[in-house]
Amino acid sequence: MYHVQGVRAFIGPYCNAELDAVAKMATFWNIPIVGYMASSNSFADKTVFKTLARVSLRTTNSLAEAAAALVKHYGWNKVAIATNTGALAFERVQSFEEVFHTRGVTLVKKIMLDEYTNAKAIMSSGVLQELANSARGMFICIVSWNRNFFHKS
Repeated sequence: MYHVQGVRAFIGPYCNAELDAVAKMATFWNIPIVGYMASSNSFADKTVFKTLARVSLRTTNSLAEAAAALVKHYGWNKVAIATNTGALAFERVQSFEEVFHTRGVTLVKKIMLDEYTNAKAIMSSGVLQELANSARGMFICIVSWNRNFFHKS
């Protein structure tokens, strides 16, 4: 997606294993990335994670407010969300939807993916392209305990 869509920044992913992989790619591409939950001390190593900034998260609502402010800053009116299934992900997406609505940001598409779907299956399904065609901004909120999510199969 970075090469095709011209990604300018990443927010997340959620857990240590996934942030480790994405933050290393972001460093390679010299793209800023903001981590909001991963707490591993290894992320403090700026020789490895040169473009990573971490923030503490008090509530999902505060993260949604920050995301809405970012969207408004760039003048985006339409966003899409991709997330996995599950109660925790549903709760988080609900917070994002409420805050986006309050701040005048239109959520044009929401896609819920099975938590155990691998990256290859997601890419070949075309759902991310669907999101990209629908919205100016895209938030991929993955709440996964599956360490193999970003590994090729």
